[in-house]
Amino acid sequence: MNIVAVTAGGAQLARRLGALWPEATLWLPAAVIDAMEQADGVKQTDGTEQTWAPSLRATLARLFCAGKPLFFIGALGILVRMIAPLIQDKRHDPPVLVLDEAGQHVISVLSGHWGRANEITRQVATAIGAVPVITTATDVAGLPAVDTFARRVEAVIAPWSAVKQIASAMLRGEQGTWYAERRWLPALTTNASSAMEPFPWQPLDAAAPETTPPSSTPPSTWSVVLSAKAVPQATLMLYPQYLIAGVGCRRGVTVEQVDQALRHACALVGADSRCLRGLSTGWVKADEEALLAWAGQHELPVTICEAAQIGAMIKEHPEIPKSSFVERTIGVSALCEPAALLAHPQAQLILNKTIVGPVTVALAQVPWPLLVSDPVTANT
Repeated sequence: MNIVAVTAGGAQLARRLGALWPEATLWLPAAVIDAMEQADGVKQTDGTEQTWAPSLRATLARLFCAGKPLFFIGALGILVRMIAPLIQDKRHDPPVLVLDEAGQHVISVLSGHWGRANEITRQVATAIGAVPVITTATDVAGLPAVDTFARRVEAVIAPWSAVKQIASAMLRGEQGTWYAERRWLPALTTNASSAMEPFPWQPLDAAAPETTPPSSTPPSTWSVVLSAKAVPQATLMLYPQYLIAGVGCRRGVTVEQVDQALRHACALVGADSRCLRGLSTGWVKADEEALLAWAGQHELPVTICEAAQIGAMIKEHPEIPKSSFVERTIGVSALCEPAALLAHPQAQLILNKTIVGPVTVALAQVPWPLLVSDPVTANT
């Protein structure tokens, strides 16, 4: 989290917020800090305070592009003019909030749902006794937002255009239906709370997830389906990100070959490749351009495992198939399976190494949903 102040009053509020969220970085005007230190003897005691000097526009641009929650203490008009050229869309813009220097109001400015700015606004307002200002239509109407839910439970939305369509339909009072695979229902029921913005989920027939939702349910004008496999009739799909791919490949593979292998592996376990939450590979593939490019295109992290880590994981899991060829080549007897397991402390292997052309893939699953307990600090 980055907190930017432009006045002496704003700097005082920034320090108040910094005391509540010690992990935040405070960006205070150099001239104001010098004056405050001379007046009251307050000195910077750690690395959480930084000073900025003109230009403010350049400072805000750098922090906006960092992708972390951005709090601006000052006039809303100033902020809007300075960040307007940087705005892309709700999937990529960071959550942005504005506070007046008296701490009377907290305004959710940008990325209210997907970036959780609305949630952060409420939390900050409660913490400092301010009035939260939230203007998104569904929040004003007291309706849940599907993109907020998807972000909190780490699900991929497809297509994005349907988010607006469904929100508009809900505001018009149109009826819709929510379906989820039976295997996800216990987690949804257990974790149902106002913080998760629960929906009235109905079970999707796990035996035939690609069929039309049950005709016994009331007719609806739209449907949302939470499933690992695509349901063509769904207005909007939510793909839970519960898979990690351990990947190996020959030198010089293409992005298309990586994509084909990952899609094939996911299909073998009954999932869409959009259920992946990350890739994992060994130190020997740390610079493999196709792997990094595919992960970048899908905005997924890549875990790089060292030889010692992989060797230890192989010993811990003797059931992992060994390869003398792999051992002669890179010094360890397996790569994909241990790499997949190393990417998450609770990973469980569900697919051993599968060869698709020049690419090998193993899959591990992790617990889902992975809820974010503190929306303010999630992206700090």
